[in-house]
Amino acid sequence: MKKAVVIVTLALILGACGSGAQDADYVATIDAWHAQREAALAAEDGWLSLVALLPIEQGARTLGSAPDAELRLPAPAPPRVGTITLNDAGGLGLEPAPGVPLRVGDDVLTARSPWSRTATASPPRSRSARCASMRSSAGARSSCA
Repeated sequence: MKKAVVIVTLALILGACGSGAQDADYVATIDAWHAQREAALAAEDGWLSLVALLPIEQGARTLGSAPDAELRLPAPAPPRVGTITLNDAGGLGLEPAPGVPLRVGDDVLTARSPWSRTATASPPRSRSARCASMRSSAGARSSCA
């Protein structure tokens, strides 16, 4: 009787394992998602390029690695990167410091750049926009963490 129970249990366990083709398809799906996720993280506007999360209050704030900068960046950044201004309407402006080349995508900012809800110039794609595009291309099951 014990022998029959062991044989039936083994048969059920082996039967539940599925075919190798299904396992290979599953692994390929996971590997593709993983490669896409790593590419998104390492992209120019991905999370791995994030150097600081700083609260920006209304008004003009200096940005850089100098000790007296109001918005401090890590040491590899120039002492004075520029000035960020947040206005009452939620518009954000960035004015690079003289001689500091700032890039947004392929564009180099040399003068004040307004970013607002109504301005034609816009900041790099936000994380939520990237997540939305990932969800639409990968289906509703895509998590963007």
